This record gives sequence, structure tokens and C-alpha cells, in this order.
Amino acid sequence: MSSIIAIVVLTTSPIDSATVENLETSALRLTQPSPTNPGLPPQIPDKAHGFALTADERSWLASLPPIKLGIDPEWAPIAYIDANGRPSGIVADYLAYISESLGIRFALVKTNSWAETLSLAQSGQVDAAAPVNAPTGHGEDLLYSTPFITLPDVIVTRPHALPQGIVDLAGRRIVISDPSELPAKVLRQLPDAEIAVATNAYHAMQQVADGRADAYLGNAAIVDFNIRSYFPGALKIASPANIESRLSISINRRYERLLPLINNAIAAMPKMEQQRIRSRWLWPRYSAGLPWKTFELTLLGAAIILAIVTIAYVRLRHEARQRLAVEHELADQLSFREALMESLPYPLAAKDSANRYIALNHAYETAFSVKREDLIGRTTLEALPVEPAWSMQIHTMSEQVQDQNRAHHAEVNLLDGDHKLRSWLYWMHPFQLPSGKPGGLLVTLVDVTTIRDAEQRARALDQRLRRVTSHLPVVVFEFRRTPDGALRFPYVGGDTRAMWDLDALSMEADALTALSRVHPDDRPLIKSAVKYSALTMTPISIDFRCVSHGRERWIHTDATPQTELNGTMFWSGVWSDVTHAKAQAEELARAKEAAEIAAASKSRFLATMSHEIRTPMNGIIGMLELLRHESLSTNQQRMLHMIGESAMTLMQILDDVLDFSKIDAGHLEILTEPTDLRALVDGVSAIAATLAHDKGLVVRNSVSSQLSAELKVDGLRLRQILINLISNAIKFTENGEVGIDISVFDQREACQRVHFTVHDTGIGIAPAQLQCLFAPFTQADSSIVRRFGGTGLGLAICKRLVELMHGSVHIESTPGFGTRVTVKLDLDVQLQIRSTPLAGKHAHIASSDPALAAALRELLIPLGIIPVGAASQADIHFVDESRLEEIDNDKPAIGLTVDPIPTGYEISADGTCRLSHNPLMYSAVEALCLHVVGATRSAETDIRHLHVEYQTSGLQILVVDDHPVNRLVTKAQLERLGYTAVAVSNGMDALRVLDNSDFALILTDCAMPEMDGYELTKRIRSREHRSRDTPIVALTANALPDEAIRCAEAGMDGLLIKPTTLAVLRDQLAHWIEISPCRTRTDSMSSLARHRLPEEGAYPSRLIQGFVTETLKDIAFLHAAVADSNAAAAADRIHRIAGASKLFGSGVLGDYGEKLATQLRLGGLSGQEAALAVFCTKVEQLITRLNTLMKGTT
Repeated sequence: MSSIIAIVVLTTSPIDSATVENLETSALRLTQPSPTNPGLPPQIPDKAHGFALTADERSWLASLPPIKLGIDPEWAPIAYIDANGRPSGIVADYLAYISESLGIRFALVKTNSWAETLSLAQSGQVDAAAPVNAPTGHGEDLLYSTPFITLPDVIVTRPHALPQGIVDLAGRRIVISDPSELPAKVLRQLPDAEIAVATNAYHAMQQVADGRADAYLGNAAIVDFNIRSYFPGALKIASPANIESRLSISINRRYERLLPLINNAIAAMPKMEQQRIRSRWLWPRYSAGLPWKTFELTLLGAAIILAIVTIAYVRLRHEARQRLAVEHELADQLSFREALMESLPYPLAAKDSANRYIALNHAYETAFSVKREDLIGRTTLEALPVEPAWSMQIHTMSEQVQDQNRAHHAEVNLLDGDHKLRSWLYWMHPFQLPSGKPGGLLVTLVDVTTIRDAEQRARALDQRLRRVTSHLPVVVFEFRRTPDGALRFPYVGGDTRAMWDLDALSMEADALTALSRVHPDDRPLIKSAVKYSALTMTPISIDFRCVSHGRERWIHTDATPQTELNGTMFWSGVWSDVTHAKAQAEELARAKEAAEIAAASKSRFLATMSHEIRTPMNGIIGMLELLRHESLSTNQQRMLHMIGESAMTLMQILDDVLDFSKIDAGHLEILTEPTDLRALVDGVSAIAATLAHDKGLVVRNSVSSQLSAELKVDGLRLRQILINLISNAIKFTENGEVGIDISVFDQREACQRVHFTVHDTGIGIAPAQLQCLFAPFTQADSSIVRRFGGTGLGLAICKRLVELMHGSVHIESTPGFGTRVTVKLDLDVQLQIRSTPLAGKHAHIASSDPALAAALRELLIPLGIIPVGAASQADIHFVDESRLEEIDNDKPAIGLTVDPIPTGYEISADGTCRLSHNPLMYSAVEALCLHVVGATRSAETDIRHLHVEYQTSGLQILVVDDHPVNRLVTKAQLERLGYTAVAVSNGMDALRVLDNSDFALILTDCAMPEMDGYELTKRIRSREHRSRDTPIVALTANALPDEAIRCAEAGMDGLLIKPTTLAVLRDQLAHWIEISPCRTRTDSMSSLARHRLPEEGAYPSRLIQGFVTETLKDIAFLHAAVADSNAAAAADRIHRIAGASKLFGSGVLGDYGEKLATQLRLGGLSGQEAALAVFCTKVEQLITRLNTLMKGTT
């Protein structure tokens, strides 16, 4: 059976509680480390055990793990496991002694038999086994200690068997329980004897009692125990076996160092201890030899003779035992008292009724460096080495305690053994004798020096803290609230007099006095803040008023709560006088309010200025556009062009002012989207080329081939920056060239650092003037304003826009030689390379201008065209126009010319291809290459150039505008487009006209006398009930972003910003009137045109951007309202978004939103989760479409 290993306390129990009383209990105890050296077991005193361990031995013993121990579980009284599962017997007592002597621990390994124990010991699964018969030498794996006890073996037979010696057992059946009981020399005396081995002594003796064996050979103690316990009258001890059992402890060789220490402990065991163990477990009453009946007569006579002697002896022994018992009891009491006194860590002494010392402990000797023998029998005055005054005081207190028979204590200062003054609590308690007379007193001293030092340091720290905080501009405090509601300030530090008109001690003494200084109106605030902080365990941060020095002061409180185990809450915090800060905040609030009023006034001024300027400008530009369609002379055309340029310059100034105002107010947002920068530069160059060519300037562009096909950037704002910079370059250049260069630095997979450089050969800028160049409304020189004009806002707007895009602007300029302005942006890559039908084609460039050849090569590479050096390998040839005749007619060639061409290229009737490099445009290069190799561009590209004509005859439009010129211009534009127009001057006239006529569309101004456009729209919609029969489009001069929202809320369907062109007016009207475009060259083209975005070119980019920005905010407010379960707020936001969306052609979304808003107002948010999700998705799709539209306008 497998053994069960467990660490237990080994104890013994009495063999027979009926006959043996008050037996001591011993145990294998785990000894505690020495108090003087925690790492070592306690030193064994020489007097007690006769030997001592060295420091090295004690250290090694302390490091040992528990020794796994196996014992014979069924060999009582030598070794056995009692009913509680604990080891008992002689072995247990000896092992307990060894454990205490050496400071080692034993872990019992429980087994079912002694054979199993021996097997575990031999296999090394237990470290020690006991008891074993000590052999003459050590085994291979086991070592044996000195025998700790020697017991004789006896022969056991049935009662009527004759006494037999060991030699009489020859030829008999002998049973034993331990083979080691029969050494070899004994076996030789038993020829022909049958030896049987039983599992234990009980089973062996059972075989003898049953007649299955003739005799049992075993240990006398075991035999006696079993005969008395189990076989009384059935077995007897026949005779000694002349064999001794020398019992020892076996140790595994890995603990070889432990063996001599165990031997020393056994050798040093006091005789008294050995005798105690023997007396406890062994009874020298053995029945050996013949039966008692043989000797009855002989013994009867002897018994009578001895009876008289015995009676007298018993009486004497009884008296002696009583005397000895009293002595033992007194000795035990004395030993207990001494042990108790020595176990206390405090100095302890006892005095008799005459104040003489009768006892003291070791702690007393150590504390005052005195010896016990010097104090016993003497008084404090005679012996204690303290100052005479203290000796007299202690002696007097001792006498008073005994006289009054009442305990007393006092704090005294005494010198310790090192002659250092220490503080002691001197406790005295009187005691009486059993007779009732005064017996003396007990003295206990407690060293409180550390406590007093800590209190002194705390007082010093408190004083230091109060000195420091008294000069701080704040007051620190600790505020406590007990579970019963009591309030107090345990600590207040700082200049409380200035803040509260109270000193700190007064506030600490009475918290209510301080709290009474709080302004009555603010006391509920403080109470609620404290209550909330206590409930949530969150810090307090409030402002309140207190009344001190006859005036109100504002106090700011920051306090952090904590709690104690008894439920007391306390806050550690600080008070700050914020009276001055409050006054500043109020002044700042007033200033802020004034600034907001001024900003609102400025916004109103800008809106008015925009409206009032755009209104006449609409008439001017409209008239100019109409005049261009008339038959004019060359001189008249030139003057008309000059007037148009002036009007557009005025519009640009107006746009700059509005943009700068929005940037300055922080209302302008950057919206990044995928952008083709090559197409963007082509568009900017086309605009700039017109102005540059009028001044005789050359436009030179270059774009790096490393530039990705699409990058994420706000294309609208980047286009604005480049147009502003190139316009400045043209403005300040009289001759030479201007241009745009795009280069790529720090190429990475997901990001490119792009440099946009606008260069010119103009007047240049002096270094001293560069510092103020980006300031608003300033220019490098005042003479520039007189010479070139302008507001000075262009570069300031560019710099602000670049900073909003997280970029930078740098200027390099040399007076008289020109200027280079570089914009640096880090842009994320959307599309690295675009697929093209030209991929793999080869091109040869033959140009006398190296810079032109390099720029052209950079444009060919993104198209997938490979530049080659040999003309024979090329599919496409680029050559200077002057050398076109040198190229064979059968080779496709493109002539390079400096002549301006509006589209950048042209293909003559005879097939001659010309590419203008003034400026060199990517779209022109692509178009010519496709033409030369016979490839075609995608339908998406063709649709950009598709011109669609509309059938408009017979459609009547109502124009409502208070400005007569605008009415005339708008009516003329409509008639030019083929519509029939009716014009009125205000909303009232419009309603009267509507009563008598039907119109395909109403085009109305917003700001008009008598009835404006908003009210007119509301009146018309109220007549139509729920249906919208007539489209209403606003024609307004207000270009601010919120104008679209206002128009949508009034019920309008579209919005046009004055001034507007014929093309924009045509596309917008065509969308809302829903007329069909007529057939163009092919059905496929017509189909594509029919499905194009109706908003293309109809809305200014800033208007689209404003709508997108406001709608994103509305979506955020919508989500917040839904989260707060506020159906009304959610319905309002949906109504606002729906109305604005109709303005941009999303009637389906608008109708869906209106229905959803109505459902929310009537039934709340419950069950509308899916509908809300659909609405938000549709809004996101509209925003995506508008972002794409803004990209196309760039």
C-alpha cells in the first residue's frame, strides 16, 4: 500500500488511562528562531544538555527542510500511532527531545506496517526511521545512530508450558515479528527450528496463543504490553532470551552530517529525562518461569511476614509522597512564575512589603545594566543606579501605593545601560498575601522614549508646517465629519486671518465659527458639495463667498475625500482667495460679450457688404456676358474684356475679405479628399495663362514623375492658394516668365512630402520687407499698392490656409530678379499609379530646350510611356515645331510650340499635332499621345468635354428681384437661354402674379422690401399644402455658408450666388425644371450626359463646403439627441438636414427626412432605430457626392 506523507505534530498518549494518570505529553515541536539571531536555532545551554552547537552547525540545521520520518505504526509502547493519528511511545519522546535540542523538524510519513517503513527507508523515500536494531556497522544507504535505549528480549509461551531457555527451542516452531530480533549467533543455537515471521507482535503472539506456534521471541516491553492488553492468562513470559534489542535511529546518507549531532544529543540527554520516559512507558512486572501456583505456599508465608512491614512502610511513603508532591507543586509554581516573568519583553520586578526587591526579570537587568543578585533583598534607595532625586521619588511612590493599596503609574526619566536618558511609564500594582496582609507590589516599566521622540518630532513638524503655510497665498486644511454628524478642523495652516478674519487655532477649536463666515446664500452649495463628495468619493472643487473684514471675498476650494474604518470622512484641501480672479473673470466676460457683439457686427457688415456689392456686380457681369454675344468691333471687344477683368478683380477682392474673415474667426475647415494634383495644376495654369499671355509672359510648369496619381488634400483650398500665388507672380512680373513646379521629397509608401513652388522673374522683394509680407492688409512697399493695386490679403490668406493644412510657406526673393514661393505639405497617398492605355509605349523627345525636355519627360512617365534616346525605337515623337518637316510623314510626331493654345494642344485638319509648352499641361500631353497611338480615353473623361443643349422653348419662369438692373440682366439671361421670363420687384407682386399664371420655376432674391424671398417661399408652400408643385431657387448675393440652411428651412429647392453666368444658370434651371437634354452626337454620350450630377458648376465651392460642415455638426447633434432620448431635438435636426439637402438636389432624402421628423414628433424614438440608421446613411452618401463634386470643380 502506498504511503501517505504529511507533516504532523508527533505526540504521545497514555497507554492505559485507567491505571496511569496525569502522564505528560511530549511532541516533536518546530523550534522557533533565536530572538538574538533570527536565522539560527536557539543555543542549547551547556548546563541543561551538556553540549552546545557551533554557529555554523546552528545555521546549517536552520536551513534544513523537515526530515521525513518513518516509524513502526504498531509497536506499542515503543512506537505506534495513537487513535488521533499521532505518533506516540518511547520513540516519539526521544525524537521530541532531539528535535528540541537540535532545532530540527520532522515530517511524519505514515505507513501501514514496519516492513513498509523499512522499504521506504531503504529506497530513500524517508530520511529517517525508528526504532531499528542497531547493526554492527552502517549499511550501503543507511547510517545508524547510537542506541537510545536497550531492552531485553524474552520468550513467550502458553501458560502451562514449562520454562524454557533459548537452547530448548531447537526443533520447535518459533514466530518473530522482526528478523533483526535473531542475530546469526543465536540462530546457530537453534538447529532444525522453524522460524516464521509475522506482520507484527500481536499477530505473532496470536499464533502462539492459538497453538500454531510454540514460542514467540520478542522485545520485553512489547511482550508485556500485548500480554496485559490482549492476552491476559493466555500467554506468559517463559524466560529471558539472553538477547538485547539496541534500538537506534537510521539516517539516509544524504544527512550524514546530521548523524553525529543526533548522537551528541542522545549522549547529552539527562538521566532524569531518560528515567522519566522509561517510567512513563515501561512496567517492570514480567511473569517469567513456572506458574504462580507452584510458589503459592512459599509466597503465602513470606507475604504474611512482609505485610506488617509493608503497612508501616506504606504509611511512611504516603507522607513522603505528600511532602514531595507539595515540593513539586511549589517548584512548578516557581518555574512558571520565572518563565512568565522572563517571557515578558518589558522590565518587571516584585517588591515585598518593605520595598525590597524579591524578583526581577532579565529585561529589567538589561534595561538598567544591573544584576539580579545586586538588587534582591535591597530597596531602590540602596541599589538602583539612578539619580538620588528619582530614587527617592520612586521609593516614595512605592510606599504610597502599598499604604493606599491602589495601583498607580507615572512617567519618569531614567538612564539606561548606555547612560542615555529614556522615558518610562512606571506602573505599580499592590498585592496581598493569602492571610490578607500586604505582600508587596509588582512593578512594570514600559519604554515610551520612541513615542515621546515621535511626538516631539510631530510637534516640531507641525510648528514648521505652520511657519511655512503662514506665508503661503493659500490656506491648507483638514476637515472631518464623524458618523454622528460632528464637524471639526483637525488642522488649519496658512494666513487665515487675512482670508477668514480668524486665527487657525480658533478654527480648529470650533469649526462652526469658521463655517458661520460663509455667505448665507452659499451655505447650501457647500453642504450639497460635501454630501455629493462623500457619496461618490470625488474631489470637491467649488467657489463660494465668505464675509471677512466687513466685505465679501470669493474663496475657491479644492479638497480630496478619504474615509476611515469607523465611517469618519475627512477632506484634505486648500482654500484660495480668488476675489481678484473673479473680478478679472467678470471683466473678461464683459469684454468677451463686447467682442462677440463686435464680431457679430463685423459679420453683419461683411454680409451686407457682400450683398450690396454682389447685387450691382451681378448686373455688370451679366450685362458683360450678354454683350459678348453681340456683334462688336475689335476695339469694343478689348474694352469689354477690360471691364470684365476689372469686375472679376473686384469679386476676387470680395472673396478674399470673406475668406480672411472666416479664417480669423476659426470657422473655416479643411476637408481632405482624393485629388489629382496634375489635373489641379492644369486648371490653375489655364486660368493663369490667360492673364500671363495678356502681359506677354511665358508660363512654364514642371511636375515630378514621382507624384502619386491621387493624394488626400483639400483640393479647393490648394487651388485657391496656387491661384493666389500665381496671380501675384503675374501681377508683379513685367517680362520674362512665371510658373508652377511640383517636386516630391521624402517619398514613403503611404505619404509624400510635396513642394509646390511658384516662381517668377518679377520685381522681387527686399529681405527687410519679407518679414511683413504675410501680415494682412499689407504689401512689401506702399508704392506697390499705387503701382499694382490689391488689398494685401492674398498672401495672408495663403499662409493661414497652409497652416490649417499643417504645412509651411517659404519665400526666396532677390530684388530685380524674381521670387520663389514654396508651399510644403505632407500628404497621404490615396492612389499611387493610375492605369492607362499608354502603358508600355515609347517616346522620343527632340528639343533644343533641355528644361522643356526634362519637364515633358516627367509628364510622360506617369502615363506609362517610356522615354528612349533612339528615334527608331519610339512610338511617339516630340520635336520642336520648327523641325517638324524633318520627321517622316509615316511617323507620328507632335510639334512643340511656345504659342499659347487655350486647350494646351490642337489637332489641325491635316492631322498635324501641336503641343503648347506655354504652359505645358498634363491633360494636353495625354490627349495628344492617345490620338497619336490611336487609343481613346474613358467615357468618364469624355463626359467632361461633352456639351449638351437643352430644349427650353415655351417654359415660363418668374423672376423676383428688387434691383432693377438685376431684374433686367436675369430676364435677358433667361431669354438668351430660350425661356420666357416675367419679372416683378417684390414678394407681394409675385403672389399676385402667381394667382393668375403658372410658372415652371420661380427665381427669387432673398433680401427685398415689403416681402423678402424667405417669406414669399413660405407663403407659396402654404398654398401648396404638402406637395411642392413649383421649384423655387434663391438668387442671392449672400455667400455666407449659413445662407443655404436658411433658404432650405424656408422651403426653397435651390440656391444661386450672384453674380452668376449663363452656363451655371442653364445647368441649375435644367435640373430643377427636369427637362430632357436633346440628342447629341451619339446615344451613349446623351445617356451619360443625362445621368451626370445636376449640381456640377451650379454652386460655389464655399457654399458646398459650408453645407457639408454644418450637416456634419447636425449629425453629431442628432446622435447626441438620440442618446439623450430627446425626440423633439432629434426631429428638429432631421428637419434642418432634410431641408438643406433638397437645396442640393436630394429631394428623396429631404422627403424621407420630413416624414421621419414627423414620426418622431408624434411617436417618439421608440422603434425608429432602423429608420434613423437609413437616414444617416443617405446623408453620408450625399456628403460623399458633394465632396466628389468639389473635387471636380478644382
